[in-house]
Amino acid sequence: MVNVPVPPLAKDVIVSHNGSLTRGLVRFLALTLVSGVAFVGVTSPAQGAPKAARLSYSRAIEPLAAFQPQARCSPVAKAGVTDFSHRVLAAYPGTRSLGIVRACTVGGTSEHKEGRAWDWGVSAYRTADRAKATRLLTWLSTTDKFGNTKARTRRLGLQYIIWNKRIWSTTYPTGWRNYTGPNPHTDHVHFSFAWPGAQKKTSFWTGKPGRVLAATPLPLPPVVPLPPVVTPPGVPARPVSPPPWIEPDPVVVAPPALLDRPTQPVSLLPGPNLRDETLSVPTDTAAGATSVGALAAGQTYLLEESGTYSYAAAPGSIADPECVATPTGSWRSDRSVNAGAPWTNHLDLYVNGVDLPARPDTDTGNGCDATNHTYRWSYTPAVSGRVEFKIFDPTSFADNTGVLHVRILKYLPADEQAWDVPADSPTGATSPNIVQAGSTYVAVFTGTYQAGNGAIADAECSSNPGTGWDRDRRNLIGGPADSLDLMLDRRHVASDALFPDSSRLCDPGTHSYRWVFTAAETRPINARILDSTYLDNAGSLHVRLTKVSRVSGPEQVLVDTSTAGTLTARTYLAGQPLRLTVTGAYTMRPGVLADAECTATEGDATWLAARVDLGRTGAFLGDLTVAGTSPSWMSSATGAAACSDTHTYTLDYRPTKSGPLAFTVADETTTDNLGTLTVTVEPR
Repeated sequence: MVNVPVPPLAKDVIVSHNGSLTRGLVRFLALTLVSGVAFVGVTSPAQGAPKAARLSYSRAIEPLAAFQPQARCSPVAKAGVTDFSHRVLAAYPGTRSLGIVRACTVGGTSEHKEGRAWDWGVSAYRTADRAKATRLLTWLSTTDKFGNTKARTRRLGLQYIIWNKRIWSTTYPTGWRNYTGPNPHTDHVHFSFAWPGAQKKTSFWTGKPGRVLAATPLPLPPVVPLPPVVTPPGVPARPVSPPPWIEPDPVVVAPPALLDRPTQPVSLLPGPNLRDETLSVPTDTAAGATSVGALAAGQTYLLEESGTYSYAAAPGSIADPECVATPTGSWRSDRSVNAGAPWTNHLDLYVNGVDLPARPDTDTGNGCDATNHTYRWSYTPAVSGRVEFKIFDPTSFADNTGVLHVRILKYLPADEQAWDVPADSPTGATSPNIVQAGSTYVAVFTGTYQAGNGAIADAECSSNPGTGWDRDRRNLIGGPADSLDLMLDRRHVASDALFPDSSRLCDPGTHSYRWVFTAAETRPINARILDSTYLDNAGSLHVRLTKVSRVSGPEQVLVDTSTAGTLTARTYLAGQPLRLTVTGAYTMRPGVLADAECTATEGDATWLAARVDLGRTGAFLGDLTVAGTSPSWMSSATGAAACSDTHTYTLDYRPTKSGPLAFTVADETTTDNLGTLTVTVEPR
């Protein structure tokens, strides 16, 4: 006899729909009276079945999935659940979907709130619907040609099913049990998936067994014998075997008393508008911490959580905002610290009473960041007010030590933003504003930092004591070529030197580099240095991020000829027509004067465009360069390539790359120069 759905009793406390799993008295199985059908386990394929995701499957298969109840709220339909629902609806026309996702504020605990459960709309009171449900449940429980029992249930990563007042679960896989929750499930079948199946990471989809936590199957609770039938005197009594569909209520052992999990506050405290705030959350008190600023309903914020704390006296009992490690176990995001509630995810950081599924900065496995213990999540509150952060410790706060840190950053766009990236931080620093999907930005990286063992590095190049600057780190430290570089969102960017050393593509003078990119998502971005160790680093790099757009109106730039170069404050689009006008003269070296195009000396006061006696080839020496090239500046008086009596020149120019314009004078040594040139940049 096959059964109908109901998960483990003491092991899987499940809330379905608007009520929790309850257990009534032993009762007659209504299924046989209402439907007249029993689910029969078979080994042959079912007819009218959903289409498999693959043409064939190997012998390798997952175990029955351990029960994973809702631990946080993530009301987005997961890919495996969505695809399964589409296949079922296609296989059984006339049935319908009653939904995957449920709002966080509706009812109690449910995998619907994590997008891991689906309600298939069929009626237990309609013969055709009952037949379709029977075919699907038989298809799921079929043994495959390799002898794998309940093959498709295992390959899909299902953990329990509820239908028509009955429940089947991986904890009690040998049969179905009575389900006495407030919703009888007579108008739909409820399918609940463990995480690997929900995320489409099981063999039904990939052909390779997924990383499924194995259930510990338990035998069905024993059947309570019925009392003997009362017979007339002198007639021996005959014991009556109970019908197979009658099952007793299990004996449920109450777990030890636990502290309540954080709850959603009835109302939130008012406060000033929160723009960017960092707060510390104590772990030795249930009170947690509350932000000073208030969040606005419907506005999105970045939550950046970090840090670790000890939750017990035993060494190695460590937790961070999302994961827990034991003295003998690895970091896990689903660890319980109380044997009376093995299904519950403990010690997480809760936000306004909700356990948010923050993403690890460095995913070291099991959804954890065991390296940096940093997590991020985009959070949109439904209610305005100050936000509460609390730890869920069900045992005691008295043995906790340490604090967690939370940065709350309001999602606000900005045409220009800047921030410093500390060299000694493995997680770097996150931008103070967001970038907008589809918009193009120019990032300019400047500065240097101490990289340990006497090495100095900038965003792209490094130098050891006694060596020049080199873009390939393997020539200096023997590590990866990109070691010590600056990364955006953990991706290496091959940025251009704005004042390049032509031989090695470094900028040893101003240490300025440019990277142009188009944002794929609307969110803040993170910048960090790529290094194997950060303890010996000191200093920081600077990031300036500018949204690229066509500008109008003139910009004036003073070029200090004694420095390695000067950048415009504005960012200009590649190909945008510009008129550059430069005026002024400067002392290039004792006895030599220069302007943007020509030079004069004490021995020859005639201004000339080229001189062979000034070193190198003489050509272009002293000229004003743009983006590392020496253009032909036109005299403003004649419009020709000639020296100007007023030292005023013009140039029609189109940048080849978006970004700031870089001006410098062509001189082997700029430190002995004296004076400035004035450049006016005017979009045409």
